[in-house]
Amino acid sequence: MSLDRFVEFYRSLNRSDDHSSARIAGTLFCSKENVSLIQSLSKDKNIGRFEEIFLGGKDIEVDELTELDANIDVCYSLSSSGESNVYFNITNFIESDKNLCFGVFPRNFYIIDDNYYSEEESIDVKYQLIEKICNLIRNLSELAHYHDRKNEGLNYTLVFVNESEIANSRPVVFKPTITSDMLDVHDLDISVLSELNNANENKNIAREKGVFRASLVEFASKLDSEEVDLFKSLVLGWNGFVSLFKRNFDTYLSGFAFQKTKMELAKAELSVAEQFSKILGEISGKILSIPLSFVAVVTYIGNNNSNQRFVIFIGVLIASLVISLMISNQKLQFERIVNAKNVIFSDLELKKKTYPVDIRNILDDTIKNLSKSEVKLKRLFSVFQIVSWTPTFCILFIFLLSK
Repeated sequence: MSLDRFVEFYRSLNRSDDHSSARIAGTLFCSKENVSLIQSLSKDKNIGRFEEIFLGGKDIEVDELTELDANIDVCYSLSSSGESNVYFNITNFIESDKNLCFGVFPRNFYIIDDNYYSEEESIDVKYQLIEKICNLIRNLSELAHYHDRKNEGLNYTLVFVNESEIANSRPVVFKPTITSDMLDVHDLDISVLSELNNANENKNIAREKGVFRASLVEFASKLDSEEVDLFKSLVLGWNGFVSLFKRNFDTYLSGFAFQKTKMELAKAELSVAEQFSKILGEISGKILSIPLSFVAVVTYIGNNNSNQRFVIFIGVLIASLVISLMISNQKLQFERIVNAKNVIFSDLELKKKTYPVDIRNILDDTIKNLSKSEVKLKRLFSVFQIVSWTPTFCILFIFLLSK
């Protein structure tokens, strides 16, 4: 690669300039390797060109160079087109490479002051940070509601709105630009963004992205001045923003879970109440046959035939027994429902402290109301049992009085 040759040339050069000019001047030993290096580098005009080559005080052309036991003075001028990927220092790098603000990190560049070449294995944390900021820009652009790239200049904007208040919410506009003071950021962890953009199998990812965008809007709203650089503030306060997003998402999940608990609570109450009502309806139908037994008691009183009285008594006894057994059966069914209710609500009671006040109040009211219904039904069963045997006891009482 041409940049490889330039880096080798630059490192071999005994420089005599101030290291901050586009003109690179210095002395180089005229060895076979250096001659081949200069000739190879001169063929690539994208990086720059040799303006002067002096050998023994004489200005010569590149083609005239041969291996000699002498030094040559060279002056190399970097290209002003911006295609060289050679920068004087890190500030010059972030100000000159326009693609950085679009989240595009170059793979092949050389920083003169740091003697840093990106293709080498050694990694400088400053350039790792710049790459992370580029990844941040790229990931934000995937989450933005709208992004605009008007031209190759610094006119890239990322627009976010609060989806839950889209009619009234003001859009928040981020203008990604990497600045020198961002290089002081430590531990820029953008894994949360990568997870959001790559979690295709997560069914709730759309909601999570919505919370993230709303958190960005909330973060921007907390900044005092409209003139503040939102993207710079986001990078410098990234850890704080991630904490804000996680809190908001936890709150969202809690709210979602609590809403689900409300629905479960309402369904449980409705189900138990329906079962109670069903039992009451069934037992009421059976109790309606008791008045017929009282009619039989009246018939017993007005009948003096002992055989007929005996038949009436047996009929009333059987009726009381059957009704009593049906009431007992309904009572057993009622107790099963009560046990099921206790299982359901005991689990909710265990989680009661984790619920917000309104759900705790609903839970208390539900348990209280169902308990009242339970007590009433228990009393009714006792009353119905007594009533079911009353005709039989009446006949027995009349029989005893007649002795």
